[in-house]
Amino acid sequence: NERANYEAAYAIRDILDGLPENEVFSLLDPKMVERVQYLVPSYLIDNLKNLAMVVLCLDKLKPDGIILHNDVESIPRLAAMWAKARGVPCLHLPHAVYLEQKNRAPVGCDVHDLVTASHLACAGWFQRQWYFERGFPSENIIEVGIPRMDKLCNMKMERDRIYDIFKLNPKWPTIVYASSWWQGTSMTEFEDLVRPAFMAFLETAKRVDGVNWIVKLHPRAPKENDDWHVEAIKQSGVKAILVKEYLELIFQVANVLVMFGPSNIAFEAGLLGVQMVSINGFYNDPEVTTVGISSDEIGNGMKQALTNKIPLQNFLLKYIGVHDGQSTKRALEYAHGLFRV
Repeated sequence: NERANYEAAYAIRDILDGLPENEVFSLLDPKMVERVQYLVPSYLIDNLKNLAMVVLCLDKLKPDGIILHNDVESIPRLAAMWAKARGVPCLHLPHAVYLEQKNRAPVGCDVHDLVTASHLACAGWFQRQWYFERGFPSENIIEVGIPRMDKLCNMKMERDRIYDIFKLNPKWPTIVYASSWWQGTSMTEFEDLVRPAFMAFLETAKRVDGVNWIVKLHPRAPKENDDWHVEAIKQSGVKAILVKEYLELIFQVANVLVMFGPSNIAFEAGLLGVQMVSINGFYNDPEVTTVGISSDEIGNGMKQALTNKIPLQNFLLKYIGVHDGQSTKRALEYAHGLFRV
């Protein structure tokens, strides 16, 4: 609406007025600063207009509480800031467990490190500790599990039917490769390792017969990333099924998950007893076989996972807490008490 447009325009004006005084911009060529001042309005106008609209809507609705599925993107984070400024409880129910990596920067250098919500319904003890180390008050954290995984605790389907749906050979082992895409959310993420890892996997797959290969793409990855994977599989000659959904089905027949990690797909696989190999991540978890970006290492890791059946209960308790199909119920009960509704 008109007011949101004005709010956005005023915000942009204040940003532009401050640029020449900014310490970083003072080191740049004046023509570069001028160029940035020209580009910033077109970049910001839609975003700031939408943010202004969110604030106006919240002021009008006056909710008793707010639930976030992430505390990272601009609109959820703004909603948390609105709640904080007005003394309204805000519950962050994370859609995923943030995981440690070898190249993760110190606390404060990653987009996930800034915590805005007042309360947290986390998965298990690892996630509780992760947020506590980033300044979240322990008394405002409750462990509920991961609601979106409730269906995996309760869903069963006949294996023969799944083999038929995906045209898999029931006499062969089924190996799922879960890829990703480069997101650059940390100050130390300089290099895209997703593609070299996938190419190393394809080199392994080309040498191995008698396996059902399934490649799982990230549901939120851009189309460009999907297209690249499709072309890479075509060029390799590997016969693989490519999916973005249906985890609850494919993990019921899968023997091994190979992931470019660390990834939350490990927990979905673990709930259904699938053995795991990780390229990058889970280095402190003996339940996961960790390998480097090497065709030989990936191949050996898959052989080890197929041979050794490792119990996964402690791994699951660490990361996703109680997994009894009741996580949604626990989260809602906590929200009702918090919001007093």
